Amino acid sequence: MSAGLDATPATAQEHREFALAGLLRHDPRHIVLHRAVRVTLACCVGFYTCRFLIGDAQMGVYACFAAMSLGAMSNIAGSARQRLRLYTVALLGSWIFVTAGTFAAVNVWVASAGMLVVGFFVSYLAIGGPRLAGISTGLLLMFILPSFPPYTPDALDSRLIAVALGTALMAAADRWLWPSPDPEPYERRLALTADSLASYLRRIRPLMDGSSVAESALAEAREEALRTALAWAPWALPPEQRPSSPFRHDRALLACAGLLRMLVRRARAVESALRSPDAPTGPRRGAFVLDAVQEAVVACGAALSGAHPPPDVEPLRAVNHRHADQRLSWLRDVVQTETLIDARLRLGSDLSELGESADLVVQSVHAVRDAPALSPGPIASWGLFPRRSGSSANRRSRCRCSAHGGISRRVRWYSRTLCGWHWGSLQRVTSPAASISRTGPGCCWPR
Repeated sequence: MSAGLDATPATAQEHREFALAGLLRHDPRHIVLHRAVRVTLACCVGFYTCRFLIGDAQMGVYACFAAMSLGAMSNIAGSARQRLRLYTVALLGSWIFVTAGTFAAVNVWVASAGMLVVGFFVSYLAIGGPRLAGISTGLLLMFILPSFPPYTPDALDSRLIAVALGTALMAAADRWLWPSPDPEPYERRLALTADSLASYLRRIRPLMDGSSVAESALAEAREEALRTALAWAPWALPPEQRPSSPFRHDRALLACAGLLRMLVRRARAVESALRSPDAPTGPRRGAFVLDAVQEAVVACGAALSGAHPPPDVEPLRAVNHRHADQRLSWLRDVVQTETLIDARLRLGSDLSELGESADLVVQSVHAVRDAPALSPGPIASWGLFPRRSGSSANRRSRCRCSAHGGISRRVRWYSRTLCGWHWGSLQRVTSPAASISRTGPGCCWPR
């Protein structure tokens, strides 16, 4: 009996330690704990200030609910400036909903109809992006609270003041009491992707001269480019960090991220063409395209990081035009040799697609930096949404072409394999008169 009593304190202590370890395991950085402390302090200060200093218990309730709706029932994320902007938007929305709820309390049927309308509107706020969706639940509470009887429109002024006090206290606690670190800007993440892609292109460049490259170095550069391109994809980030709002800047960021991923795939295709068993030996034609693309990607990375203005696209377009002209002049040599036809055409096609993709990336960087829109590139001459070509297997079949006309048609087909709907998304992003209502939600998601 005495042994059991002696073991009770130790067992209770073990239970407490186990519970504390479980809490720390689920919240290792104490984010939830800090948030709870901020909400508690803001609610208590707001309530007791209105109740004992001002002498209005109703104001205390509204100040407490304003702080609780934004601190506990909302998800306000982003940088310090973005969070302050969200608190301002939430305050304006709270004033509107408190006013509407105060006058809707005149009748239970009016309050019910108002709840239906406000509930739909708050749910529809998600179209404005994850940040607006994060404050929607808190805004709904600001209508529910005043819509209950009694009907007291005379108390509207005190309610609005209390809501402003609670919002200000919550914003101050969020700013100075264990503030959340600012996430890395999405532009900086795109700049890292561009830098890794430029390094990958530098590794591929010796292959154009017929030189050998260490497999380990090439694989490392390739994996790094793929890792950074996919790590910053919107679906790999938390919802509050995704640029998914319908506004022009976020749509430009989405387009730029998708086009950079596409450019990485084009670079992998060039590497595959250069290292294929049936590839010609010695120096390859079109090395100047790879050099121009690498310079454009480096300049785009510097522009995305804010170090330099967006690059000029005209030198890259001149290189693409030069390569297209030279590919037509090379047809006679290809027909006369009648060897390695498919490998030569494949490399030329991949280089053309690489150059056109780099052109689109430069245009998207101009849109991200809010620079003047560039003139349409050659890809726009095929229409906004040109007919898609066949599959890769059909496009690069192994059938032999011995006639000059057959190879000429094949070259023209290769030159139009780039998905032209990327130009359509950029046209809408970079156009000053772009209308959100005219663009679908998926036009900036390259596949």
